[in-house]
This record gives sequence, C-alpha cells and structure tokens, in this order.
Amino acid sequence: GSVFKIITAAAAIQVLEWDTRQSFLCTGTYPLGNREFGCWNKHGQKDFWGAVAFSCNVYFYHIAQALGPDPLETMAKRFGLGEKTGLELPGESSGLVPGRSWKKKVMRQSWFEGDTLNFSIGQGAMTATPLQAAVLLAAIANGGTVWRPYLVHRVVSPDNQIVFQQGPEARHRVVLRDSVWATLHRALEGVVVEGSGRGLQRTDLVIGAKTGTAQNPHGEDHS
Repeated sequence: GSVFKIITAAAAIQVLEWDTRQSFLCTGTYPLGNREFGCWNKHGQKDFWGAVAFSCNVYFYHIAQALGPDPLETMAKRFGLGEKTGLELPGESSGLVPGRSWKKKVMRQSWFEGDTLNFSIGQGAMTATPLQAAVLLAAIANGGTVWRPYLVHRVVSPDNQIVFQQGPEARHRVVLRDSVWATLHRALEGVVVEGSGRGLQRTDLVIGAKTGTAQNPHGEDHS
C-alpha cells in the first residue's frame, strides 16, 4: 500500500531531482486513457509535502508518469523489497516487486502505464510483508543501511558461558544524496505532525511515519 510511496518519493528526488514545491490538484480521480485511477479522498491542491502527509494517490500518479516503472523497481530492490529479510524463521515470504520483465515472463503481457500508476502507490502486483516494511522504515531512519533482522541475540549456559551470539548484519547499503535523506525525513515527520499519522504524536519525540492501506480482493483492506 501507501508505505511504498516512500520508495516512489526517494526515486523521484534522487533520479529526477523532483521539485517538492510542485503542486497538483487532487479531485479524487486521475484519468488515464479510458480509465480513472482513484484516490481515497479529494485532497485539493497539494505540493509534495502535503501529498506525503495526507497520502494523496493523485500526486504520486503524476510522479509515476514522469518517472516510469524502472526506477521504482530498482529503488525498491535496493531497500530489500522483493527478497527475504533473512530472519531465522521458516516460511518467510520474499514478497514481490513487479517490473516489465516480470510481467512479460509471468503474466505474458506488456507493461502498461496503468501498471506504473498502481506500482507507485504499492498496489497492483506489489506485495511486501510487515517485517519488510519495518526494515524499509529503519533504513530510511538510519540513512540507508538495510539490516537483517534477527530473533536471538545470545544464548548463555547455566554456568554463564556464551553458547551462541549474533549481531546485526548489513544486507544492503542504499546510497542517496544527503538532500534526499533530509527530504524524506522531513516528509515523514509531516505525516505525524499534520497528516494521516497524527495519532502518533508525542511531545518528547520527533517521529517520522507513513500510513498505508493495501486493497485486498479477498476481504478487508490491509492497513
């Protein structure tokens, strides 16, 4: 869902040097060909900061059209999406980061502009686990290190001998300009200060966050 907008934002600012002052009008829908792609609300005129804070789909559709699917796929994979985190539990899902080659190989179809719009807001074939989302947000917070999460720090015997011990292991290093990290941090703080994550506000902490809801054809939305 909309947690993926962090990836879209990172790609736009890094690749396109996206102007955060640029604004678009959200009327609740975005026309493309003979279809309309929806937003969850009518947000009115929003710049980048407002679009992230209030999770405006329409703004990110505009970014998607300018960016195309390839930078989205590349950026998502840099942050470890589409592969297992490496947690030492059986049955972990790798999720799915779709792209042109995936759709041609698996779906035997060409990639369409509508696929790019869906991709940019984490819909369509894009899937991720809650743990992958947590790892993504941690990497945003720490400036680009994608860590492998682990369950057991150490095992100590009754006579106080360390039988087993492990520590953090970096899986990827995402290199973005300092200005990109600063923009992402400010935008995610805006989600909590004025946007869709206001319920997280605390007086003693500066918090960055992103709300996300993913449509589920089999039942209630995932959020």
